[in-house]
Amino acid sequence: MNTRAATGSHTLTPVDDGAGTRLTFVEAYHAHSPLLRVLFEARVHRFISRHNAAIYATVLGHLGPVRRER
Repeated sequence: MNTRAATGSHTLTPVDDGAGTRLTFVEAYHAHSPLLRVLFEARVHRFISRHNAAIYATVLGHLGPVRRER
């Protein structure tokens, strides 16, 4: 029985002024068990998101300036 699921997507969109590209990534982690959800879901999601943001900033920084938008 699968007690957890992780999904994610990445989208590249040209910026209107033609000066760059916007990367949008979305991740979700869902624990199907109510107990596991309370214990782990938010922590796992924060861990995944924090590490992906750092990895993308490093990799994309080799291609040019990186600006994080919120």
